[in-house]
Amino acid sequence: MQQTLDLSDVKSLAALAITQRCCESDLGVDADLALPAIADRHSIVDKFVALRIGRPIGQETIRSVRGAFPVFSLHSGRERGATAADPEHNVVWLLATGKHRAGDRSDAYTHFKRLEKRGELFPTAADYERLFRRRNAETIPLLLSRVSATYAQAHEHPREPHTVLLPSGLAMSLFVEPLADEELTQVERLWLALDARSLPKKWLPLIQAACTPGAGDRPWEWTADFPGRPPNPHELRFKCWYEVQG
Repeated sequence: MQQTLDLSDVKSLAALAITQRCCESDLGVDADLALPAIADRHSIVDKFVALRIGRPIGQETIRSVRGAFPVFSLHSGRERGATAADPEHNVVWLLATGKHRAGDRSDAYTHFKRLEKRGELFPTAADYERLFRRRNAETIPLLLSRVSATYAQAHEHPREPHTVLLPSGLAMSLFVEPLADEELTQVERLWLALDARSLPKKWLPLIQAACTPGAGDRPWEWTADFPGRPPNPHELRFKCWYEVQG
């Protein structure tokens, strides 16, 4: 389920998330509400989007809090937020918010420490499941659209490689070779190459199906070759014979 967004250069809302506890208890909003809509209601979330979308690691750590990731302070007027970057899943979490009232029991930093002691500060398994569902809902349509557009381009301009950068920084190359057929049906031989280092799980069958709509089950087979390219241990390569539909 891991994604491959680069935390050193976060440029997508898909890399930002708020825990359910923070949404419901600190912000008073539904955890399924879109991030921009929450930002419209709360200045601390607006600041979270503005700063962490380009700089996932904050400047000021909250030293009183210990956990799986370093926790950083976020400021918006008197509002304070606690954020943490999880590089394994390529997400920056807004963990908690509150008002800064030095010396008061309701102070934001006291609130953060209290949550950490109760085991309620960091994201839960349900938070990650919600994140992955949201990413899939936003990313898969874009993925399929780009793959289909690349196939259309390769079909119109055959016998040359067509490369596109898919979501999550996944490089895909497609090569189409028209073939003659005795029954005059339009048949193509297709080569597909994907960067194995950036290929999220479960994307391969979606990409292959988008390249060969209407084809039978599993028309693709693994190959070491790709026209005009030397061997590359970092690429997954496939080929198939495809009868063009309609």
